[in-house]
Amino acid sequence: MAAEDTSKVCEAHPMTGGDGPNSYAKNSTFQICGMDAAKELLSNAIAEKLDIQILPPNTFRVADLGCSTGPNTFRAVENILEAVEAKG
Repeated sequence: MAAEDTSKVCEAHPMTGGDGPNSYAKNSTFQICGMDAAKELLSNAIAEKLDIQILPPNTFRVADLGCSTGPNTFRAVENILEAVEAKG
């Protein structure tokens, strides 16, 4: 097995902000499709696995560490909250 070349520095490729033709906001339909495809799996997992009885009263926290702009900003968290509310 060949040894890996670890001398190369990884190059970052940040998303383009704003609403231009090359922005994340205009080029994130693949991510939307992924979230839509996972929504039912997520809802089923929350319905089956989340035990609301062990949570402190009126406390439920969700952290979204994804994109901060564009149409996907709140979509994943919204899917989670909808599933938790349905469980409620």
